[in-house]
Amino acid sequence: MKQLAVAVVALALFALLLHEVLAQGVLTRFDSEVLLYFAAHRSGWLTSLALATSTLHQTVAVLAATALAAAVLAWRRRARWALLLLAVPTGMLANNAIKHLVQRDRPTLDAPLVQLTTLSFPSGHAIAATLFYGALLLVLLAHQRRWPVRLAAAAFATAMILLVAFARIYLGVHYLSDVLAAICLGVAWLALWLAGLERWERRRYR
Repeated sequence: MKQLAVAVVALALFALLLHEVLAQGVLTRFDSEVLLYFAAHRSGWLTSLALATSTLHQTVAVLAATALAAAVLAWRRRARWALLLLAVPTGMLANNAIKHLVQRDRPTLDAPLVQLTTLSFPSGHAIAATLFYGALLLVLLAHQRRWPVRLAAAAFATAMILLVAFARIYLGVHYLSDVLAAICLGVAWLALWLAGLERWERRRYR
């Protein structure tokens, strides 16, 4: 199944990033360089954009939007796609569990824009955005056949995920590897959920 192939590739990339973090490999040095670059190139409008983006994608906001989307899909009798949205809270929980296993500290900067004492790897905001926008994109692709609309939706979802990832690095609360790992984990989680739901649906209608 193509979903399983996507999940395997995404998990392999996640494992590579995890290994680099645990082994303090080359990527971790690049992490610091990227972080310092953004700290040295701050601007008022970018700071406002990053803060607003992070606020809009906090856990409560993402879960509320997910619940609303699931309710609409359930009301329209799209049970399979409503169930797919369960990937959002479950994926966020899995991400949080990995955070506590890895125990990576947040970045430290001389003049931080935001100070957090929680753990860093993988990024909670980045996986929440990946799961939420990724799930909505899958729903749209399943019900929309017009290619311009499909491409526009894919571009929008990708842009929002990347914007959230950028915001977390720009604010100095995550390393590049944190957000990349979260995106990989989110993609794998969605692929596995979709594969599982398709299998459940085939058995249901046998």
